[in-house]
Amino acid sequence: MFNSRITIFLLIFLLKGVNFAILHVEFKNNWPLKDRTPPLFNHNGDTPSYIIPVQNLILGNGYATFNPKTRRIESSTHRLPGFVLTYGPLYFLFGEQIGLNLLVVGQFIISCIAVYLLGRISFLLLKNKIIEIITVITMSISAYTNVWDQYGLAETFGCSFFIISIYFLLQYLCSSARLTFCILLSGLFLLLAFLFKVVIVVFFPVFLIIYGYHCFFVIRPRMSKIEVVKLSMLFVFPLIIFEAVWVTRNFNLRNELYFLEGHSMSYDDKYDLSLVKIREFTKAIGGDYQEWAKDGQLNWFLERHDGQKIFNANDYCSNYNYDTLVKLRNEYHELDSIVDQKQKRSKEVLFSKKMDANIESYKAEKPIYYYFLNKLELTWRFLFPKRLDNLPLPSFIKMNFFEKSYKAMNYFFVIFVVATSLLGISLAMIKGQSINLKLFTLFPMIYVFIMGSYLGYVECRFLYLIFPLMLIYTIYFFHSIFEQFSRTRKVVIAKIK
Repeated sequence: MFNSRITIFLLIFLLKGVNFAILHVEFKNNWPLKDRTPPLFNHNGDTPSYIIPVQNLILGNGYATFNPKTRRIESSTHRLPGFVLTYGPLYFLFGEQIGLNLLVVGQFIISCIAVYLLGRISFLLLKNKIIEIITVITMSISAYTNVWDQYGLAETFGCSFFIISIYFLLQYLCSSARLTFCILLSGLFLLLAFLFKVVIVVFFPVFLIIYGYHCFFVIRPRMSKIEVVKLSMLFVFPLIIFEAVWVTRNFNLRNELYFLEGHSMSYDDKYDLSLVKIREFTKAIGGDYQEWAKDGQLNWFLERHDGQKIFNANDYCSNYNYDTLVKLRNEYHELDSIVDQKQKRSKEVLFSKKMDANIESYKAEKPIYYYFLNKLELTWRFLFPKRLDNLPLPSFIKMNFFEKSYKAMNYFFVIFVVATSLLGISLAMIKGQSINLKLFTLFPMIYVFIMGSYLGYVECRFLYLIFPLMLIYTIYFFHSIFEQFSRTRKVVIAKIK
């Protein structure tokens, strides 16, 4: 058994290593040098917001970033301090260049561990060794699930710690020993995941619901209410301790209560009030808020290209039409030419009020679209992205045959897994072979609702956090079909005989 465990881990390490090497070559050939810290670390637009506060903390300036508006280093609330735990020691010991590259090595290692434990999760849910092997191989060969290891982003640590947390919860639920430390470790790793991906906070009650259901309906002999409460408190204890420190720190520094993350104006000025309102308007009409998406409504506001086709008739109401939006776009860009900050702020507020009025008018006149149809559209865009933006490949015209094939296969892999996982989730809810398989459908369902329908975050990297669990439901779906086919075949053969 021990040797088989080692073999599986080495297989993961080998497959992910090959993918790492392929992606590294593509980063080296296609990523601008200014966005790389050679040889391994690659920057993304959000990277400074994770890295700079940690560097300032180590340098004695506190968890802070440079505010270009005040020209001062100010305390940061924009990101939870997850990278303090991972990058902080590396920066302190080795400096920026070596520290960032070692961070990539650390992301690769924790990702390997997470994939291994994802395989164990699939086994605990489905009790099938072949499914475990298929799970780890599939996760290890996909570029979409491996590219994050080489970015300065929160995806790898957030997703990996989330998987580890689920593993310890399942260990507790599936073990007759009911080891208390598994509950504590589950809560601790979920907190670590939360420190990297703030949306993880929605999963704390999901964990407690699954645990509570087992305590009252599955575990025998039934646990006392006091014991259930004690273990529940043990699970959330790490979160309570962190929140006490985080909220106190933010209130003392800013005189504001931030339980999660605050505004981002402390690390750059691209999220001015005017841009925030444009983003809100874009999501209100069910549009694409990604700044780089050329066919998206937000990009239309920012790039000033002709885009009547980007909007459709259902996007308008009595308060505005296409010409009105063009005027608003011009007003937004005129803000950049205003030097006087008071005048600029006044114009910003006026612009924001106009955008708010548009949103309210749209809500009042087209409630079905605002509250229902647009939410469905945003959810669809979240689940089925039009492109994989974060693969380090050149433009499609400049790609060679291998790169085109590589990107196409990975794109269709993501779409395929998402589509079939929805079938697997539905099947598990109807006739899942275990209660855990049914209860765990709460994770993808709640996450998709929050990110797609409620927040309207359609960026494909946000799908990654829940993608590993969706992969398990994809494999479960095909396993169920195969089992049903095998049973039918046996019945037919028996009748023939």
